[in-house]
Amino acid sequence: MMDISYNSLVGDIPRELGQMSSLGEFAAVSNDLTGRIPEALISSGSLHTINVTDNSLTGTIPNSIGLMGSSISGRQRRSIWLRSNRLRGTIPESVGTIPDLTEIVLDGNDLSGQMPFSVCNMETGTTSRTFNLRLLATDCEKVDCRCSLACECSRRRRTNFIRRMTAKNEKTA
Repeated sequence: MMDISYNSLVGDIPRELGQMSSLGEFAAVSNDLTGRIPEALISSGSLHTINVTDNSLTGTIPNSIGLMGSSISGRQRRSIWLRSNRLRGTIPESVGTIPDLTEIVLDGNDLSGQMPFSVCNMETGTTSRTFNLRLLATDCEKVDCRCSLACECSRRRRTNFIRRMTAKNEKTA
């Protein structure tokens, strides 16, 4: 695992990270990373989790994302967190071909178009013990994910958070 989150890092994600044959998890949350998501990293056969939430990454989601974790033998939950960047374009059909993908978090970007059929047809589950898709978060006004039971529209997330905080404040008052 490589976790470089909350370090005020600036610049591109080095593409050489994709050459690390044992890199299973990569987290770089809340930095100021720019540029594209390196194809060598996102398509790494050993990578099962990527979380680059809250950066300034640009470009599109590489189609080669479908290769994520392809060299892992056995079952391994896979997660993709690309929330709050500047990604644009459509969601690649290959996302839905990633085995044991449990979380896809894409809201807070400039993605648009239809949710790929392959993602809509993924089996869903609600417990942490399942290998099925549990969370699919998008900006539903741009990319509607309601074709899946795992869908969480970003507006709904904020509304649920506000409700929880209001209820918590009412209990303490």
